[in-house]
Amino acid sequence: MSDHTPTPESLYPVSRYELDHFKSLEFDTWNLYETCSRLLNITETEMWILLALDQSSSPVSQADIARMIRIPVQTVNSACAKMIRLGWLELQPSKTSRKSKVVVFTDAGRAECLPFAQNVRLAEARALSRLTAEEFRQMLQTKEKYNHYLHEQMDALIESSKENE
Repeated sequence: MSDHTPTPESLYPVSRYELDHFKSLEFDTWNLYETCSRLLNITETEMWILLALDQSSSPVSQADIARMIRIPVQTVNSACAKMIRLGWLELQPSKTSRKSKVVVFTDAGRAECLPFAQNVRLAEARALSRLTAEEFRQMLQTKEKYNHYLHEQMDALIESSKENE
């Protein structure tokens, strides 16, 4: 009996071309957001922070933002510090925790950044409005399924890596 380890290609339910196309679509989506961030002459991280603040229904701390956009707190802190220097954001004491501060837009930030964030959200909404509700649900369900399976495989890879240390 041979110990045959499958190649990634032998496991794909689609052709290599289709897989490459799937990945290029993912990268294309992120490139669109990167291009938008350049319109305001900011980094992608700064853009995600502005979008998170615009989308949040309640005051959020830098740690909250880091969790929302899934990047390290120190990266959020650095980006917020720059936007504070630009006069777009400020830190205010939290009403729920004496130890915490929340990030809020200044008047200048509302004037300069909110229209940008709202235009990005509007572009997203307009793009999604071109899909039927069923197409959107299928896309969402398929993406959730793929992410679930990818989590399983990455968790197994991480566990295997730990065992080999």
